[in-house]
Amino acid sequence: MVRRLITGLTLLSVAGMTLVGCGSDSDDESSVDSEALEWAESFCGHIQEGSEALNLPETGSTDPQQTRDDYVGFLDSLSEQLDVLAQGIESDGPPPVMNGQESYDAAMTQLNDAREAVASATASLEEAEVSEDPASLEAAITEAGESMTELQAYGGPEDTFRNNPDIEAALDEAENCQRA
Repeated sequence: MVRRLITGLTLLSVAGMTLVGCGSDSDDESSVDSEALEWAESFCGHIQEGSEALNLPETGSTDPQQTRDDYVGFLDSLSEQLDVLAQGIESDGPPPVMNGQESYDAAMTQLNDAREAVASATASLEEAEVSEDPASLEAAITEAGESMTELQAYGGPEDTFRNNPDIEAALDEAENCQRA
């Protein structure tokens, strides 16, 4: 059970904070508007910063209370990075493309839902009574994980923005959005 939560949380953070697409290696002249490309560069920069700053939980402790504290620390780190990402997206504003405001609104709604789910899971885990019995940890993790079940399919704001072809083209072309 513990491994499943770690895997789920790690996948959530990786999916939410890493880049999914790869850009074109073409030397052709860009068909993407320069303002949209500038927006995409900044957006992907926020994602890269968050990915680098995310602190994954320590594993291997046999102490259930320490393990719980490690998970809480990870969720706190994830929450901080989601906050920073939201602030970055808000400071950039909507992508300057057709239907950019709609895409922005959808991405921010989903990101805020993710932030609330992580906060709920963190609070649940912090408040859980965890004893030396590993079963108490498993029960606490199960309860905390319930608030995050809806996030399993969430791929982060990039996935939401990629639903708009104009934004997807800018993300594919932006250098900051290229996979290393």
